[in-house]
Amino acid sequence: MKKFGWAVMMLAVTTAFGQRVENTSSYRNIGAEHYVRVNYENDFFALSDEYYTQGVNIEFVAPAMAKFPLAKLLYQNKHLPTRTGIAIEHQGFTPSNILTGDVLERDRPYSSSLMLKTFSMISNPHTNHRLATQFSLGVIGPWAMGKEIQIALHERINPDKVPKGWKNQVHNDIILNYQVEYEHGLWVKRNFIVTAKGGARAGTYNTRLSSSFTMMGGYFDNPFQFANSQNKKFQVYFFAEPQLNLVVFDATLQGGVFNDRSPYTLDRNEISRFVFQQNAGLVIKIKSLVLEYSQALITREFKAGTAHSWGSVRAAWSF
Repeated sequence: MKKFGWAVMMLAVTTAFGQRVENTSSYRNIGAEHYVRVNYENDFFALSDEYYTQGVNIEFVAPAMAKFPLAKLLYQNKHLPTRTGIAIEHQGFTPSNILTGDVLERDRPYSSSLMLKTFSMISNPHTNHRLATQFSLGVIGPWAMGKEIQIALHERINPDKVPKGWKNQVHNDIILNYQVEYEHGLWVKRNFIVTAKGGARAGTYNTRLSSSFTMMGGYFDNPFQFANSQNKKFQVYFFAEPQLNLVVFDATLQGGVFNDRSPYTLDRNEISRFVFQQNAGLVIKIKSLVLEYSQALITREFKAGTAHSWGSVRAAWSF
């Protein structure tokens, strides 16, 4: 595992991928064998309504999930503590102006995706290494029901700003994606931790490479340890994670791999290849309850675009 991890880090030492819903990093460690976590992301928290407009993720982790059929595709190690889970995730994207029904040239296309994810996290508490693998299966396009979800929300919350351009969204296509992340603790102390993380993802949804650094400060258990080692009933800490992104392919911008009949997408030469993303937040753990609020800022993902930010609220319950 150690040799494999360093190989991933060397591959990704100068490149990275920014991602939206991300729950496998050490700073989001729950420290229990069974837990449920709900995550909601929206650019409303950053006083915006464009680009990455909303993300919802519901995940369940338990030892029994290792028997889930798709979990056979994940990296396994019987000699180290492991967490395996499944998740349902929905993401939605819009252009900078949702009040027009016309296609906005050189702007982000409307798109939405719905995915079933299976993932595993393997941690070595003696060497402070962590390896996460994830497989995603789903759809992008009208089948994901992004139009219906966003219009329903706006009709209830902001009826004066109901989006009118979903007819131009990226058409239906299949999502098949695989992801690997490796994290290593560079400086692991009682109240402060610095880690380095590298990874890669490839498939019909997006293809990217990754490296980043994470800083955690506060009162917390060692995130490289899993169940039966989490002794603190109350924990509170902040985290910050700068990332540098290299984007090879993004279906939310370029359309699906198998279906090229979308009414509007961006060409590959319109995509920003290097994108910086900054994540930062606060986590509070009270016994079996974990609460988190975080903010993300990402530089422009396409050449005619602008920087974008969103907020995220997470709640987890372990049992």
